[in-house]
Amino acid sequence: MTAEPDPDTDLEFDAADAAEAPAAATDVDDEAVAPTASVDVESLIEQLEAVTGERDRLQDQLLRSAADYDNLRKRAQRDQSEAGKVAIGRFVETLLPVLDACDAAQASGVDEVEPIVTALLASLGQQGLTTVGQPGEPFDPTWHEAVLVEPAVDGQEADTVVDVLRTGYRWEDRVLRAAMV
Repeated sequence: MTAEPDPDTDLEFDAADAAEAPAAATDVDDEAVAPTASVDVESLIEQLEAVTGERDRLQDQLLRSAADYDNLRKRAQRDQSEAGKVAIGRFVETLLPVLDACDAAQASGVDEVEPIVTALLASLGQQGLTTVGQPGEPFDPTWHEAVLVEPAVDGQEADTVVDVLRTGYRWEDRVLRAAMV
């Protein structure tokens, strides 16, 4: 059997609860709340400082990682560029015997190879090949290999290339073969 609630007792109970609730809410001691609030504010400030410190640390780490990545990317590009230059330089080195053969042909009086040599040197010159060892230029041990030394003649400066026995070549700033002077 189910008993039905009595509306009179339920109203009295609800009314009593309602009467006590506002009184309980207004009877709060302000001094009791103040220390709790200050402790909460202090802990919140500590938490905020900890979070701010963590944020600063992570931001610094992010900036360092970005700088490291940028440096790595630049180094990879520089290394790739250098590897390409070295590969081209090695290829040009394989062509030096062809240029020597053309020089020998011209020295023996075969003039038909001159247009070929001119075109080949112009093509390689666009890629960075330069010849080393022209009569009259100053002697530089970096680019020249001295096999004969002649005393200076009137009007000629000392340490000047007089005769070239074998043409030298350089690829950008790297010596492929020193000129034999």
